Amino acid sequence: MAKPKEMVVDEEEVKSEGLEITSIGSLYEGSWEKKYWSSSRGKDRYPYPVGYHAVRAHNGSTCKMEIHEGPKGPLFTVCRRPYPIKF
Repeated sequence: MAKPKEMVVDEEEVKSEGLEITSIGSLYEGSWEKKYWSSSRGKDRYPYPVGYHAVRAHNGSTCKMEIHEGPKGPLFTVCRRPYPIKF
């Protein structure tokens, strides 16, 4: 039997991404449960956890990403800071 490959993560590489997950959220359970997954079946299914919050710093601004419970499925929000944006 083949030995599984060990995954090595370079800490500098992770820091350069600038993504901080502040809450992983939780799986939705209810009448619209199928809407909270990336697809209805298959091996490449990913959940959309309600309460997920992440922050990413990029080019001097900060983006906040969240997943909320919507009326008929997940509600995705992305906010950019600093406010207001002036051109």
